[in-house]
Amino acid sequence: MVLNRFISEKTTPGKIGVLKKYPNLQIFPYRWNFFHLICKFFVSRDMIKSCVENEIPLLVDSFHHTPLHYLFNKAVVDFGLINSLLERYTDLIMKQENTGKIIQSLTLDLEKIIHLNTPQVASLLKIGSGPPEVLGDEELPHFGKLSNRRNKLFYISKSHCFTPEVHTAIMHREEEDLIGNKPVVSIVMLKFMMNYNPYSKDMLRVLECLNRVTCEDIFATQTISVLVEYLWHKNKAFHYFMTVIFSVLMVLLSIFSAIYERDPPLEIIIFILALFFTFYEFFQIKFTPLPIYFRQVWNWIDLAFDILLILTIVFIWTFASMLVRQWLLSLSLLFGYVKWISFFRVIDQTSKLLLESIY
Repeated sequence: MVLNRFISEKTTPGKIGVLKKYPNLQIFPYRWNFFHLICKFFVSRDMIKSCVENEIPLLVDSFHHTPLHYLFNKAVVDFGLINSLLERYTDLIMKQENTGKIIQSLTLDLEKIIHLNTPQVASLLKIGSGPPEVLGDEELPHFGKLSNRRNKLFYISKSHCFTPEVHTAIMHREEEDLIGNKPVVSIVMLKFMMNYNPYSKDMLRVLECLNRVTCEDIFATQTISVLVEYLWHKNKAFHYFMTVIFSVLMVLLSIFSAIYERDPPLEIIIFILALFFTFYEFFQIKFTPLPIYFRQVWNWIDLAFDILLILTIVFIWTFASMLVRQWLLSLSLLFGYVKWISFFRVIDQTSKLLLESIY
């Protein structure tokens, strides 16, 4: 048998010779070909290079994995090998008929892929978005008006295809569009199979991953720029609300620090606002894995400010010494102004800064 011959070959050139002779070999029921076998059991740069050069089909096996998945799950991961493979991976995917299925299968390893933080990753991410597949006789519209009457509309669909239900949800009725010239419409779908609810674990993990990325080519891809813009669109109202509330707190705290006598009503208002932001931080801690939460310097600053401000008001109410109160108030102001800066990071509307604000 061909497989036995491949396994029995002791040298890499011998195995490559078998690979070249039977490039379309598949093993059922696993639906593995030589690409899967080499990446899972016989990892070798030369053999993987031979798979690429001999155009071994890039298939999704019965476990919904591509060969790349098995390279990521080796006991010792060769990131250099993976990165070199990514240089050709996009071309290999586009040569197959079921490109959508292959891209969806990469979702499981998306975080690991992004963590590579290289231009080759950006090359792969470019095929992670594009026009959706059309179902049946449905046609993808190129002209018309969006249902929200704005320039952009984000919509989460249960289907990966452009269905009549999706068409109805995002586009205005035809009769309304017949008046005047129709504007051009471009419909883009994110093809990775994730839970795109802004508060889902999938989005949290992707945000945490992207927050470590320094390669600007990755943020320049349509896939990541659309994802970041979508998450910002879903979070900006809350962000603006928190900015206003915190600005009110800092103005009141600044006034309070400038007066040299007690002001009980002002103290109560500051204390209530401090409790509000403290509960918000604890809410974040509850729904965010602790390693992810405490990895962010801004979160440490937020916690320090909230705790210090509460202690400041409590010490004032317990008639602590003036020196202790002044020190606590000074530290609260210091951390408060630093935290205030974090709310205005989105003035520079880059994907990286938007991401940090969402995160």
